[in-house]
Amino acid sequence: MYPPYIIPSPFTVLKNITKYLDKDFFIHFSLSIYRTFTGFFIALILGTFLSLFTHSSKMQNTFLIFLALFQVIPGTILGIIFLILSGIGSTTPIVLVASLTISTVYINATNVLLKRNENLEAVIKVFDGKNQELIRYLLLPTLVPITRSNLTLGMGLGLKVVVLGEFIGSQNGLGYLLNVARVYFQMDKVFFYLIVLLLFMVLYEFVINIIFIVFFQKYLYSE
Repeated sequence: MYPPYIIPSPFTVLKNITKYLDKDFFIHFSLSIYRTFTGFFIALILGTFLSLFTHSSKMQNTFLIFLALFQVIPGTILGIIFLILSGIGSTTPIVLVASLTISTVYINATNVLLKRNENLEAVIKVFDGKNQELIRYLLLPTLVPITRSNLTLGMGLGLKVVVLGEFIGSQNGLGYLLNVARVYFQMDKVFFYLIVLLLFMVLYEFVINIIFIVFFQKYLYSE
């Protein structure tokens, strides 16, 4: 329905794959992955520990309302604000990922903690268990299945946010390459970058599943 210069066929993209896989591409792609991992894991650690803290102190409802606001704010607006504050570079995409994914991590973790095993909690308290025992033997194991989900959902969201941040204001990264391809109307490169992102997420999901099956299998059955 469309000519190749608008939507090229998969065969056309794959035929020219060696032309796209140059040294500059790997530098830009590795920068995007670094920014995504850095921003997302900051959000994962902060969001998980914040959910544990607010759950233990019975403040989760207040923080749920506050962090839910970040899901309403468009990423473009935050990207422009962070760009003005920190300038062009890695800081804007990293902070953008952290700020837009922490609410997802926190809300998912908090919802799981609210559905905790009350019988097990009562047993721990009967044996004079303190908050640290509750966290170690009840709350942390409860968070394992949802952490696996957060690692998948958050990473996918983080990668999209990083590409958006680099597209808005960056001189490197995959988003920057997409912006350049858009300017020169190189649609074959646009679809190549899309294929690369999809393949990366498939590989990432495979690795995460292997890690959780090998090291956290007993917690996954309780899900």
